[in-house]
Amino acid sequence: MVLAVTFFLESTLFPRKAYMSHPSHLPQDLEFLLKGLESRIADISHAMEKGKKVLDKEDLLRLAAWDVTDMGLCIVDENGLFVDVNPAYTRIYGYTREELRGRPFTMVLPEDREAMGRKALKDFFESGDEPVMEWEVRRKDGTLFPILATAGLFKDDKGAKYKITSVMDITRTRKDRELHQRLGFIFENLKEEIFLINPETFCFEEANASAINNSGFDLNTLRSMVFWELFIGADAAAFKDLVAEMGICSEGKRRFQVYVCRRDKTCYEAEVRLQRIRTEETCVIAMLVRDISESMETLRALKESEENLSEAQQVAGIGSWKLNRNTDTLRWSRQMFRIMGMPSDGPLPDFASFLKKVPERDHANIEKALDAAWKGGEAFQLEHGVFVNRELRIISVLGRAIKDAEGRVQHLVGTSQDITEKKKAEAELHKLTMAIEQSTNVVFITDRHGTIEYVNGVFERVTGYVREEAIGQNPRILASGETRPETYATLWETILSGQTWRGDFKNKTKGGSFYWGKGLITPVRGLGGEIVHFLAIQEDITEKKQAEERALYLETYDVQTGLLNRDSFIRRLDGEFSGTGAGLLIDIDGFKLVNDQIGYARGDQVLRALIRSVDQVMDARLAADRWFMGRFGGDQMALFIRNMGSAEALALGEEIRRQVEAKRFDDSGLRLTVSAGLALIPEHAGDAVTLLAVLDAALGKAKELGKNRCRIFVPEDREGELKRATFHKKQRILDALAGDRFEVWYQPLLHLVSRKIFHYEALVRMRDLEGNVVLPGAFIQAAERHGLVGSIDRVVAQKTFALQAMLEKQGKKLSFSMNLSARDLADAGMAAFLQKSIKESGADPEKLIFEITETAAIQDMDRALDFIRQMKALGCRFSLDDFGVGFTSFVYLRELGVDYIKIDGSFIRKLHERQEDRSVVRAIAQMARELGIMTVAEFVEVPETLEILSGFGVDFGQGFFIGKPAPASLAFSGIPVLP
Repeated sequence: MVLAVTFFLESTLFPRKAYMSHPSHLPQDLEFLLKGLESRIADISHAMEKGKKVLDKEDLLRLAAWDVTDMGLCIVDENGLFVDVNPAYTRIYGYTREELRGRPFTMVLPEDREAMGRKALKDFFESGDEPVMEWEVRRKDGTLFPILATAGLFKDDKGAKYKITSVMDITRTRKDRELHQRLGFIFENLKEEIFLINPETFCFEEANASAINNSGFDLNTLRSMVFWELFIGADAAAFKDLVAEMGICSEGKRRFQVYVCRRDKTCYEAEVRLQRIRTEETCVIAMLVRDISESMETLRALKESEENLSEAQQVAGIGSWKLNRNTDTLRWSRQMFRIMGMPSDGPLPDFASFLKKVPERDHANIEKALDAAWKGGEAFQLEHGVFVNRELRIISVLGRAIKDAEGRVQHLVGTSQDITEKKKAEAELHKLTMAIEQSTNVVFITDRHGTIEYVNGVFERVTGYVREEAIGQNPRILASGETRPETYATLWETILSGQTWRGDFKNKTKGGSFYWGKGLITPVRGLGGEIVHFLAIQEDITEKKQAEERALYLETYDVQTGLLNRDSFIRRLDGEFSGTGAGLLIDIDGFKLVNDQIGYARGDQVLRALIRSVDQVMDARLAADRWFMGRFGGDQMALFIRNMGSAEALALGEEIRRQVEAKRFDDSGLRLTVSAGLALIPEHAGDAVTLLAVLDAALGKAKELGKNRCRIFVPEDREGELKRATFHKKQRILDALAGDRFEVWYQPLLHLVSRKIFHYEALVRMRDLEGNVVLPGAFIQAAERHGLVGSIDRVVAQKTFALQAMLEKQGKKLSFSMNLSARDLADAGMAAFLQKSIKESGADPEKLIFEITETAAIQDMDRALDFIRQMKALGCRFSLDDFGVGFTSFVYLRELGVDYIKIDGSFIRKLHERQEDRSVVRAIAQMARELGIMTVAEFVEVPETLEILSGFGVDFGQGFFIGKPAPASLAFSGIPVLP
């Protein structure tokens, strides 16, 4: 028995594997342990008399545990015969101890498992090792049920081997395993605390792991403490007397409630049980501590409830009731009063008062279900509403009839649960599902291995694969073959680590054509935290990609000639000044007259032919990586050649001049000549601006000397009309900032329901030195390139904040929105600057809205979310700009938490003419409305558009039809003072 209890202590009181993985099987009632402690005294004395072992205090704890544990324990010898079983084992299997002892252990196995069981026993005695595993076993009544079993090997003094097995009935565990996972193993750390106390010194001698962990004291510290030091306000004399009484009392046990203080000074209400354990040589006090702070309210409610309500009252959040249909009298548990929003100490409810709280539309269903149960004894389930504090809550009801011995229904009992939040969650899920189906984006879901399980309608339309063809396939069916392996490796590494991958893919449709998708792939976790699915969302950006490629081409190259344009040439030239080289500026002599004579169309053809002549000269003399050429105007081209000196440059220029002079450029025999200015770096210039200026000076001198010639720059050429850049964009912006020449203009937004204007968008304008208004298109791109857009946005913000505060004081309650760039979101100091400016200006933060684009946000999503959180904490709101054009989806709407979305103007301009635009705008408005997000439509330019938007439920309209941007002095002159 001592050996058995030793094993039990190691595997049960201090479990490491199976026991910890099934927290619901911890001892449910300490009374079992108390009874076990009392009943094992005789066993202890018997063991002492045989002289087999002197039991120490740890053994006493183990012996007590043998009888009281909820885990079944049995000892089997090498012949497979039961030697002993504990009480829990007999309860689990339905046999008495006497029916099992000396019998083969296979009697508890199904017949088809007996051979397997005997083999497992043989293997165990040979290896001494058996894993934790589940078995299907048989009770005395023949029913089969599952157990979780683990075993240990020990020997007696004569060397005989025994197997001790611990078993747990996991019938309920199997059924509730998924529920346990969903609840997140919230009972995983529920453990009893056990201490052993020296009755003479009153100090702790031993403590189990739960006691040490929960108290916060290590064992050495506990051994230096008297046991009442754990209790708040303990009377030392009273506890000494209590221990003394236990020594006299035949019962030898006490039970009380105290407040226990942990080492970290936190306290909790606990039930403490003291049990005297005495042998011939030792005596200890076992102290069991159970934290009851969380359950005290439930326990108090149980004491005040009727006995037949006790089971329902243990279920958190579920109220129980009892109804007599003959008298319509009701009995409610305390939780039922809370669900109904009624005080539990008020008048007792009856069925009529209950119905007054329920909407009339639900009365008939309730009466029908109750009558059927009362007359036919049928169980029922229904849902009904109830008004609690003027709010309609949804209640789920389960009920059944209670009958007497003759089968007559005596009363109805049941439970009620408030499922309002569950219903809201289901509605939210429905909204999101609808949003996916109505999304303009491709959406598909795979399992964790990449097999497609779901696709939406846009997927079918864009890829050409219908749902039945796609499901069960791998997304590789969309692969274009042009994506690099490193991209796939990064993608899988990202999503398998639980992160979201974002990027662009070139995909192939079923028909073989290609399309571009901008998307994200994000892992979806199960209730246990494991990755179970992947969600992929892609926007078809084929047209956008093509437009971007076209825009990039136009930004870089001249359309007519295919040469670098002026800006691109200068950008490349900026990178050449660490080396040496030569620049040539070539001008076609009299080309304007040629265009006037033959027309611009033929003139362009002649220009391209001349450029081909220059290309031929360059390709014949130089490698392609040594030179580049750009078009500087209607009749000018510039070249730069690396590592070229003056003599070679002059020779090259002369060859180009001669080649052009000798060529006939059309059927009429048209001949042309060119003039060229040449300059060297670093001899003549140290930067692009200077080089172009001296090239222009040299070219001017060449023309002055008679044209059709080349000239290398000399300093005297600067005495002529040296053309210099008199205004650089960056300097222009800096000068405007320094001179406070950035203004804020305001454009009104019309509230489409009230047809009132109380919101404006702040738009920046710049005044040039002559006082002319410069629109953002002329400077914003340069400001972003040179890192100045943040400074401009700060000016706009400060002026708008000051205006809002001033108008507020005048009684004009207006709100304002302003744009923030990607640089603003990435600027660590921008949020602090805005917060400080709002405070200093006195502006109302709840009247301030910041517009961001999705593209700006996803460049650094974490920083963007942090920025939004900081400003929202102040009361500001956010709007997502260009909605429907960027890769926008409900996922980002939820992540960013925006309050407004601004539908992109490309869907609004032709709304009154294009059905497809109306379909998109209607879907966006409906989705936004269900998500609680306001909508703004920009570029409203005709009255028909305004009426369509109103019909769709769009909240605000903005555009020239409503009002043009104007400076503050004009924009608000007619705004009335609001009450």
